[in-house]
Amino acid sequence: MILCDEPYLNEPGWAQSAGTPQSHAYSANVRRMVVKTAMLGNLKNPPEPFSDIIHTHYRLKARSISAQLDEWLRMDDGKPTTSDGGGYIGGAKPEAGGSGNRLKKDVDEMKALLAELATRKA
Repeated sequence: MILCDEPYLNEPGWAQSAGTPQSHAYSANVRRMVVKTAMLGNLKNPPEPFSDIIHTHYRLKARSISAQLDEWLRMDDGKPTTSDGGGYIGGAKPEAGGSGNRLKKDVDEMKALLAELATRKA
């Protein structure tokens, strides 16, 4: 997977903010979005030409992905997902209709899907 430890530092003009509460909140928010949108979204509804590739990737990498999910859950700040990266940039509000931080639920769903893939034949 392609995601650096502190995605906040990739934003233009924000590199000097390494290690700040804003940086940590943004990074936690990005991790929540990655699990929900990039991981769950692609695993549950893969783009048709890439379905086999995506399922094979997750099946082969299930153990390391599961460990990474555990680490991200441990690192999470418990805040709700926001559209701007943690609510520090521009004072964004949590996503409409959100129920706070859903990371644990999303991680559990992701792990269930990984376990289901493990039972499939290659």
